[in-house]
Amino acid sequence: MTSTGAPVSAPSGSAPPNWVDQTHPLGRLINALLAVEPLRRLLFLQARQVIIRTAERRGIAWRARREQLQREAEPLLEAVHNPTTVAPAYYQARFHAYQQGNLCWAAACEAEQATDAMALRVWPAEQLQPEQAQQRLRAAIFQAIEPSLAGPVRDALDLGCSVGVSTQALVGWLRQRQQQPAAVSGLDLSPQMLAVARVRDGDGLVSAWHHAAAEATGLPDASFDLITLQFVCHELPADATRAVLAEAARLLRPGGVIAWWIRIPNPP
Repeated sequence: MTSTGAPVSAPSGSAPPNWVDQTHPLGRLINALLAVEPLRRLLFLQARQVIIRTAERRGIAWRARREQLQREAEPLLEAVHNPTTVAPAYYQARFHAYQQGNLCWAAACEAEQATDAMALRVWPAEQLQPEQAQQRLRAAIFQAIEPSLAGPVRDALDLGCSVGVSTQALVGWLRQRQQQPAAVSGLDLSPQMLAVARVRDGDGLVSAWHHAAAEATGLPDASFDLITLQFVCHELPADATRAVLAEAARLLRPGGVIAWWIRIPNPP
């Protein structure tokens, strides 16, 4: 088994702001303010509006795309939902300013736009279109994987696939990389995310979308040559990360590759 960890960060930047450090007085003050629920909701609402307006100025049709995706994805929810899948407590907690974490339509129908906004922030000094930034980001990821792959990939799994941005990029890369077809699947805990993924995968290039926990997929042993976790583990508790990586190791064929990335701030 070969594991590839490729942190992706902006090419230029500064240390994390003081308000993210609980050992700093400003950080402690921010945490105290966020503990007041009405104030916390107001602050997150204002921050969210700033994020949306900034993204729309950069060419991301945030609100229009959200409405379109929800309209098209809602009829697909039952088809992708696995009733035996139970989300662990950490996944149901408030996250990314969503009260229900990722288990809601708002999170699912804004994930594509948020991913594009994240890609643009990697190159803040360049006037890139969202599609250009996304393509450059995924190309860097796959370039990091390539040296670890000994031959063609037959089966690949994108764990924590969200709405399939990473999964579809993986499909496109493997189609360019090799003549032998590869079966690429995506897996996520949110049925709403998977319903949106099905909408985005209109051509049906992804072989399967699995509604399951990444730490207990229910998939057969040694099923995949390549398993990716693209910007997943940094959002998990440490014990969940260990469980997910153990499950990925179970799913991996001998000589296969597990590749995962986190986004980290640049050092000062």
